[in-house]
Amino acid sequence: MKRAMLMLALLMGATACTDGPLIVNPDEIWWDTGWDTAVDSGVSGEDNDADGWVESDDCDDSDPEVFPDAEEICNDGVDNDCDGYLDEEDNDCW
Repeated sequence: MKRAMLMLALLMGATACTDGPLIVNPDEIWWDTGWDTAVDSGVSGEDNDADGWVESDDCDDSDPEVFPDAEEICNDGVDNDCDGYLDEEDNDCW
């Protein structure tokens, strides 16, 4: 599997954005912002709850129902949309 991922990355030109050897890790997400020739590692990590948000951006990476842009569920005591506001404090619940 790792060999197939490496071959796919090479065919897609992934070596164009690296300064060193190409390392493909299916457990991490890497984004190239295009500002330089190196892969930017500012947004990386694992998505432990499989909701599409890596742990560095997800306020609760153990709950797949909680992530940025999720619908706020009022009166459940949870910050569902990761905006820092709970239930009655959240403008989405007014």
